[in-house]
Amino acid sequence: PAAEGSAVGIAAYGPGQLDNVRVNRVFAYDAFNRPTGSLGPSWRTRAGTIALVDQTARGMIDSSSLTTFSHITGNQVEGDIAANPDGQLNFAAFVLNYKTGSSNLFIKFQNQDADVGFEKIGCYTGNNGSGFGPGFFNLTSPVNTAHVKIWVNSARTVTILLTRVNGGTANQLYSCAGAPPAEGNLVGLGSFHGGRVDNVRASEFAPTVGTFLPMIMR
Repeated sequence: PAAEGSAVGIAAYGPGQLDNVRVNRVFAYDAFNRPTGSLGPSWRTRAGTIALVDQTARGMIDSSSLTTFSHITGNQVEGDIAANPDGQLNFAAFVLNYKTGSSNLFIKFQNQDADVGFEKIGCYTGNNGSGFGPGFFNLTSPVNTAHVKIWVNSARTVTILLTRVNGGTANQLYSCAGAPPAEGNLVGLGSFHGGRVDNVRASEFAPTVGTFLPMIMR
C-alpha cells in the first residue's frame, strides 16, 4: 500500500530475536523541483554543463557532463533515470568516490543507437574514462526508466541495482569487480545529450554484508 508515514521499527513474537538494527541515514536529497535553469548551490560542476529542464537534471546536448553534491559525501548514491525520448546517443550516470576526477567511479546507462531506451551499462574509472570489471556491456533488457542504487564494498566490487524498471516491478542487478581504491568520498551524477536524472540522494550506509556484521546470540 501507499506509505502512511516514514517511521521504521522492529517486531517480534515469542522468542524471535533481533539485534544490530540500523536505519540508513540520507545525507542529501534533491528532487530538482525548481524552475528550469541552473542546478543551484547544492551542486558543483566538474565537467561540461548540467542544467534543470522540466524538473530533471540533464547534460546539455553537446557536452559529456558531471556534477557532484557540494561538500556532501556518501557510501551509496541513487536516483531515477530516464533515456532521452529523442533517441540518439545519450546517457545518465552516477559517480562515487569522487575527489580529483582521475579514478572516481563513474557508472553510466547509455543509449547506443537510435531507439528510445538504454541498452548498455558502463563501469568506468574517471569521468567517462577507462572500464573496469566487464567494462561496457549489455543490459539484460532495454531500460527507458528505472530507479538506480549504486554502492561499492570493501573488496572494491560495485553493485548496481535497478528497480521499477520501465515503470513496472522488474529488477535488474549487476556487479563490476576490480574498482580502484577510493580517491575521495563525494557523490554526484552525470549526463550526456539529455539523459535524465532525478531524485538523487546520498546515503550513509551501503547495503552490503560487510556493513552489517554478524552477531552470535545465546
